[in-house]
Amino acid sequence: MGKNRCRRLLVVLLCWVCLLWAGCENPAVQESSEESAAGALEVSSVIESAAESSEESAYEVVPSDGILRMTVFMPETLNPLSVQQPEVAQLLLMIFMPLVETDENGAAVEGGLAEEWEVLSDGYQLRLKIRSDVLWQDGTSVSAQDVVYTLQAFLEESADHYWKAQLSSITEVALDENGDVRITFSVPVDVDHLGMLVVPILPEHIYHVENPPEWEPIGNGPYQVTEYRAMREIRLTANAQYVGNTPQIQEILVEITRSEDAEESAFSQGLTHIIYEEMPSSLSAENIEHHTVYRTDTHELQLLYMNQREGSVLAEENVRKAIMHCIDAQELIDRTQIHQGTCSQSVIPSWIADCPLPETYPIDYQLAYSLLGENRGASLRLIVSREEQTAIAQARLIYEQLSQIGLDVQVVLYDEADWQKALEEGEFDLAFGSCRIDSIQDLSELLASEGAGNYSGRQDAEMDRLLQNASSAVGEEARTAAYQALAEYAWETLPVCPLYYSQQAVVVSRDLGGELSPTPYHLYRGIENLLFTSET
Repeated sequence: MGKNRCRRLLVVLLCWVCLLWAGCENPAVQESSEESAAGALEVSSVIESAAESSEESAYEVVPSDGILRMTVFMPETLNPLSVQQPEVAQLLLMIFMPLVETDENGAAVEGGLAEEWEVLSDGYQLRLKIRSDVLWQDGTSVSAQDVVYTLQAFLEESADHYWKAQLSSITEVALDENGDVRITFSVPVDVDHLGMLVVPILPEHIYHVENPPEWEPIGNGPYQVTEYRAMREIRLTANAQYVGNTPQIQEILVEITRSEDAEESAFSQGLTHIIYEEMPSSLSAENIEHHTVYRTDTHELQLLYMNQREGSVLAEENVRKAIMHCIDAQELIDRTQIHQGTCSQSVIPSWIADCPLPETYPIDYQLAYSLLGENRGASLRLIVSREEQTAIAQARLIYEQLSQIGLDVQVVLYDEADWQKALEEGEFDLAFGSCRIDSIQDLSELLASEGAGNYSGRQDAEMDRLLQNASSAVGEEARTAAYQALAEYAWETLPVCPLYYSQQAVVVSRDLGGELSPTPYHLYRGIENLLFTSET
């Protein structure tokens, strides 16, 4: 029954994809440089690949009583200094305690290695007192020097790793005269927004060697790796020396899969108990009523770049406002994201500053039409990567929405490389994009005149000034005022069209009781509290 169910879901999905592509016969959707037959061939290849993945998803595992089973897709390493895969990074936070634990809003709370935290008077330095009662799995004590070593190692690592972006505002780490950790930032720091410090801390004596462990990490979290079988499984057992709550489940078996479809198939067939998901996913839609779904917003803002270079119709502010009054981001989420996303009309996220805006841009076609003025009937070119199926589906919806006020939208599909080139060279009117916003630096990259991610080409001295003010404001009152001014200016002038923040989730089987307490940075927070119900 499991295979047949998976095949039925696959058929539904493929029919949906085919309907979307059928819309490409409309003149509004064009291939940038491919013959239509080549496009049809590509869709056939996608179908064959999906079918093959479906066949692979017959998972030959029989769950054992008392063992929590989960999956991970082809981990490249278990070394936190070089891991890049989100689900592997989240797995590692079962093995390593984070430096700082936070609540869902980013405020520091108990549960991490830091037992005290204080912003120093200059506003750019944070002092952390490290707990003295934590042991590594080999029995040695965790020290403040381990924290200094780890953060310096993360900062010095030339290759990308999962935590690189969120640590980008740190400029220096050292021990002070009292043996506490002192971290210096490039921008003022706020104890209510310390999510960037939810990172694993490593034992210096284990990892500061020529060949640090790649597959048998030595940590201090609720679980420890007791067996790694290459390409097969990772076995975790409860860490007897963990200083937090004793894990209710003593053993976790992490099966290594060769496809992401296999992960979903195993969970939907009841062969695993917990799954990490980057949204969107058809799995959540199917299981939401049958299992517990813990969702959190990511820091990934989905948006539309609006070309504001000289001569572009979108250089006019009223045209951008008309578009905001037409694009229904909630409809994009509901019809293409399986309800997974949080709408946002501001590029200033709440985890940086919770700045209320004076009003919103409600869907109002009549007002939008009046705002267009002489630009009624203008032609707009919306470019989309042919590799982004969700973006293609959303482009069709945006075409429908903007057509309500008479705008002539041409959706043009590009190969990924050509799409990126067109984006960088400004050969578009509208373009889908995303920006990970962890700090004010990310906002500057997106919004500043010389920002590397300013694909809209907007040159705005006032925006640059407000960004600088926000990045240098010290103290809660000054910070709130600076971010409020920035948020209101961005809302009024619309440098980009913000759509929604993507979500991520952990889906937990109904066979498990207890509760997780996930945050955007730590999805498995509270894993030690899960337990099997009496019915299992």
